[in-house]
Amino acid sequence: MRRTLFEFDCSSWLNVSWDSSVKELVNAVCESLVECSPFRVLRRVLKVSRVEGGIRVEVFPSNDLKCQKPITLFRRVSKKWHVVGFGKVSGVSVKIISDIFTESGCELGGVVAVPAGYTIPSLPSSIELFVTSHPLISHQSLIAGAKILEYVRSIPPEDGVIFIVSGGGSAAIEVIPSELEFSEILELNEILLSAPLSIHELNIVRKHFSRVKGGFLARELRTRNAVSLVFSDVPGNDLSSIASGPLVHDPSTWNDVQVIFEKLYSIGFKVPKGVRKFLRLGLNGVVSETPKQIPTDIPHFILSCNARLRELISFRLSEGGIGGEIYVHDEDVTPTLDEIKELVQRHRSCVPQTLIFGGEVRLCVKRDGGVGGRCSHTAAYLASYFPEANIICLATDGHDGNTGVSGAVIPANAFLNSHLKRQLVESINAFDTAHFLERFGFLVPSFTTYSNLMDVYILFFPYPDKTNGELGEGGR
Repeated sequence: MRRTLFEFDCSSWLNVSWDSSVKELVNAVCESLVECSPFRVLRRVLKVSRVEGGIRVEVFPSNDLKCQKPITLFRRVSKKWHVVGFGKVSGVSVKIISDIFTESGCELGGVVAVPAGYTIPSLPSSIELFVTSHPLISHQSLIAGAKILEYVRSIPPEDGVIFIVSGGGSAAIEVIPSELEFSEILELNEILLSAPLSIHELNIVRKHFSRVKGGFLARELRTRNAVSLVFSDVPGNDLSSIASGPLVHDPSTWNDVQVIFEKLYSIGFKVPKGVRKFLRLGLNGVVSETPKQIPTDIPHFILSCNARLRELISFRLSEGGIGGEIYVHDEDVTPTLDEIKELVQRHRSCVPQTLIFGGEVRLCVKRDGGVGGRCSHTAAYLASYFPEANIICLATDGHDGNTGVSGAVIPANAFLNSHLKRQLVESINAFDTAHFLERFGFLVPSFTTYSNLMDVYILFFPYPDKTNGELGEGGR
């Protein structure tokens, strides 16, 4: 049974051989995830009340939240409100919003699409729930996408709507252009997820082969009483990329798609024939571009993101006097393995130190690879180069690839033995790190975080650097 973070005692799964500082580091991560969860954030920023003329909805972005527009307050009154959500965090978020409306004596209608494997709450009958898929689209994604498109189209101009947008929304809902087959789009998505593309590149392609992403959903909206509450899982909190930007205009073009396809061809990938034909139609102007203007100006509030999570982790470590000198990388990262190794080398100092990074490492996974997610693979790779560091790599949504775990925690000097070091490198090369790390109890069990804010990568060097920046003898 998957365990709820609020009922979760980290000591029940932390390896007893690890020293207290490693356990305190992981506890700091868990506590910070709780603070970024919809439970904490939504009740802090959302207020619903009955007033003359209907129901007033207010959003109060506090100082520690980031607003995409220069808006200090959202306030609208409508006789009826709706909620529309899609993505990993949308189920629990819609449940919380529904509870806030109920506590205020107000009714709420809506629709939400949640990927299977993520929190599926009990919702009132006025809110329709669709359980879909992730990371690949499914026929359930098509059903949910069509329903959400129809629902948004049907909202009267005088009503209000709250959108919940979160990572995983790209797979949770889909509407395919009539010229394409489901099998072609599914194969395209499989290729995109296997290739070493950034999330921005991946979603540029997704948006152009969809009729709900890339601003198409917003184009159906008739009411101006709308607000978008966003849980970001993309570097830089780019609204046009989160869930493939269904509610914002898309700055990318068919020419950008062609560049990305050429990149795929150069590394041995081949996209389906029907997809290539659709691209040519787009380049020739036969198929229209994604929307470049949105009729309704929707305010978007970033409620939680990886940068905020990193700040909270740093604060808790500093407050507890844990981790020595603390370095927090100020940008989300999407590096290759070699690039994150170089980042660590660049910021490593000669004193006991904790380095905190966040984002998503880009991997080019072998088709015949073993068991291992992005976090377990990155942790193993970093351990092969920085054996003197305690390494924590966690997926903030509690799912690390096909592993059934959340990530890995590797204590310092775990693989100094030459035989173990060789086996570590072999598992990295075979993309089978989860099987290897499981032998030592270094995998973190999957647990419900109610968050989806990319990954966190933490290295704690308990002793001064005596290598003058020279790297350990790692391997690919």
